Amino acid sequence: MNQKEFAKAFAIFVGAVMVLSAFAGFVLRSGNVETRSGPESVETAPLSAFGVRGNLVDMSFSSMQDLLEMCPESTTFAYWIDLEASQNITDAAASVIPEIYPPAAGLIYRDKMYPTEIRREASVFFNDTWAEFHWVMPFSYNYQGLVIPYNDFMIVPATGDLGRVFGRPTLFGPEGALKQIIDVILGGFPTDRLTLAYDEVADLQIAGVGGVENAPLGGGYDEFYAGISQRGNGIYVSCRFMSPYGNTLTRIQTLATKYKMSISRDGSILRLDGTVPPEELKGVIADLLAP
Repeated sequence: MNQKEFAKAFAIFVGAVMVLSAFAGFVLRSGNVETRSGPESVETAPLSAFGVRGNLVDMSFSSMQDLLEMCPESTTFAYWIDLEASQNITDAAASVIPEIYPPAAGLIYRDKMYPTEIRREASVFFNDTWAEFHWVMPFSYNYQGLVIPYNDFMIVPATGDLGRVFGRPTLFGPEGALKQIIDVILGGFPTDRLTLAYDEVADLQIAGVGGVENAPLGGGYDEFYAGISQRGNGIYVSCRFMSPYGNTLTRIQTLATKYKMSISRDGSILRLDGTVPPEELKGVIADLLAP
């Protein structure tokens, strides 16, 4: 992952936010936008409401596994979050993840990028680029400007090299990254490198491969997965590492001691589990994601 490029993209995006939000009620607003009202859920609302020509994304988006079905084979890191599930988890994620894996625009500007709030959000990193996925209620956009057609999908320019492909979910990111996501949606091979996330359910899900630059906890493993969920007054954290080794093992033990979590093994899989108070969650996420 090229963090300098991500940081550059983040700076461009923030600059656009500062300029555009002075002239509009929400970030990246253009065209004639009308909000929708009614009892529909995102799953049942008609995608035609966007008023955008061409194909629209229409994929399941209820877990990390759904996300990975849209990710290129070269994906090295991804996170998925249900922003409505737990305010504690949403706040902790929004305070930590953008610093380590920018731009995380959907986390930072959840209620400003569209007329309605982003309800679920995800980011993926691959081929030295990134893309975001935003689960929003379809709204009337009626964009009349230039678009970039790609395999019957329309990439709507946002600012600089950034664009959007509307649908369920809406894609956001550099044009080249959006084209790679569309290729997978249209039948290309999705990633099969993050298998620990399969069949898992959590409010916040994080997955990555080891042995790459800036991998969490030093990257001394084949795969890493963390699921974080609100349970009563506490936050349950469940992490798994495939074939961990080296200094990463030491760091996992340090985490277990610091947050009073348990360590267990099942063959090549090392597990780190425990319940932490909400006020410690920011530290847990920061320690888990630190390179």
